Amino acid sequence: QVNVTMLGDGASGYVQARVPGSNPEIGTGLACYLTSGNVSGICEATSGNGTIEFTASSGGGSRFVQWSGACLGTDPRCSITFTGGQTANVIATFVVSN
Repeated sequence: QVNVTMLGDGASGYVQARVPGSNPEIGTGLACYLTSGNVSGICEATSGNGTIEFTASSGGGSRFVQWSGACLGTDPRCSITFTGGQTANVIATFVVSN
């Protein structure tokens, strides 16, 4: 289980998750959107064992700030490895650009 929470008061952004080596247009079926004006957005997907790569992209007038939870840091790319029945909580934070 992957739970992605997106935070960004007035900001917009997008998080895509995919299995490495898969077609980026197909991904794993997990795509999360944060539209301008929403304080947060949550989406989830089920994953088996293996690695999942997350990519955060900001919308117009916004920028990605950081990951927290299972992903950490300010790089817009993050990967986590699953082993049997694990739940991962990933938080992506965006802000409005000045």
